[in-house]
Amino acid sequence: MGEEAEIQRFQKNIVLIRKLAGWTAEEFANKVGITRQTMSNIENNKSKLSKTQYIAMRFVLKELIAYPYANMDRKKNKKEEGVDDILAWVLEMIVDNPQNYSDNDREIVLRKANAFASAIINNTSTREEASKDFLDILKVAGITVGAIVIGIIGFKGIKKL
Repeated sequence: MGEEAEIQRFQKNIVLIRKLAGWTAEEFANKVGITRQTMSNIENNKSKLSKTQYIAMRFVLKELIAYPYANMDRKKNKKEEGVDDILAWVLEMIVDNPQNYSDNDREIVLRKANAFASAIINNTSTREEASKDFLDILKVAGITVGAIVIGIIGFKGIKKL
């Protein structure tokens, strides 16, 4: 049930995740190799997200988190230290390891992430700017940066101290 539950959590939050990445449904669909209609069906729960689709989506997101600046040389672009990325934190707290966080912490993260997602997708903020502001909000809420492995990404994430 663990893997299936993770896929379900991902699908439940797929619109938020996509917007935090800064992509339209069509852009995300193209990156994953599915049609815009299939993406729409997944986002609207008309189709169940398959394991293969989930793996493809996570791979694309992993690459975005590791190499956030598409037009730069990959060697110069790779984040070496901990991830200060709103997308990585949302994946960690909401999809990968929600059991490690309180309901209140997850609620704060979802509420704030949704506000930042709108700013990112509407180009009124970059993911980098939103991530910095998001981190500040987490600190005020008592959710601080700590050493946590985010799935297979291997970056630092957040945890409640």
